[in-house]
Amino acid sequence: MVKKINLGLIGLSEGNGHPYSFSAIINGYDKQAMEKSDWSVIYNYLLKCDKQDFLNRDDVAITHLYTQDSQISENLAAACKIPHITHSLEELALSPIDGVILARDDWQNHKEMAKPFLQSHKFVFIDKPLSLDTHDLSYFVPFLESKKLMSCSGMRYARELDSVRKAVREDGESILFIEASIGSAWDRYFIHLIDAIMGLTPFRARHIEVMKLDFCVSTLIQTKDFIIQLNNINASFQPCTLAITTDKNRYTITLSDNFSAFRRTMGHFVEFIRGESFDYQSTLEAMRILAQVKAKLEKVDILTGGGID
Repeated sequence: MVKKINLGLIGLSEGNGHPYSFSAIINGYDKQAMEKSDWSVIYNYLLKCDKQDFLNRDDVAITHLYTQDSQISENLAAACKIPHITHSLEELALSPIDGVILARDDWQNHKEMAKPFLQSHKFVFIDKPLSLDTHDLSYFVPFLESKKLMSCSGMRYARELDSVRKAVREDGESILFIEASIGSAWDRYFIHLIDAIMGLTPFRARHIEVMKLDFCVSTLIQTKDFIIQLNNINASFQPCTLAITTDKNRYTITLSDNFSAFRRTMGHFVEFIRGESFDYQSTLEAMRILAQVKAKLEKVDILTGGGID
């Protein structure tokens, strides 16, 4: 008989509804409580799902949670059928859980929030991005190597990229150029684009150039085999899009099925706990790229006083 996996969940950072999404995928959800959660986007796409779209596994459940606000904790527990609310990270770490999902994307706090769980040998999933701080990344490396820590964007597993994945991995198409765009804050959302590409073919940046305009941060990445242009456009309506040119085809893709990407991610985390391998080198490379972008943007701000030449 397979041992049941009990998970803890940590939320909530501003503007990030992943605690609701991830918990609903694993535990299911209460329709009335979810409707009152103030996450209408999540509620609406959950309504469109068939019950078979959820993990629907008897061998895993989120049983405990912690958030920084008691009311948020109560709302989340009711919406996602989580039976136990804890009142500190330390209390959550001492709970009878096998692992924890740190479902906050404020990367500046990830190290301190993850510490109690990593040091108590729990399995940990950290929401994107892991960290742009090189000292924090050095702390995380041993836990990635020892297969206790997993971190990525759900876009690494995006369903919309399955056909391109097949073309590259099975049909032998070679990527030549990728232009990818997304809105919102670059430090929290560029990782969606980078991980989507890592999900097609892992790569290492050989050279990075960054340009900052009032309406856009644009990053050019040279790899061994292809060029990537990442655009972070300052517009709330900017979707996550990729234009991928190979030696045989051109693909234009909008990543919009967040539910299936999150479902696959949570499924992989469960299997990670059971021994499935995870490509942490791609995660470290993604963070190395983002840390370089951060450093280059800070240099631009120093030279220009935050303005544009």
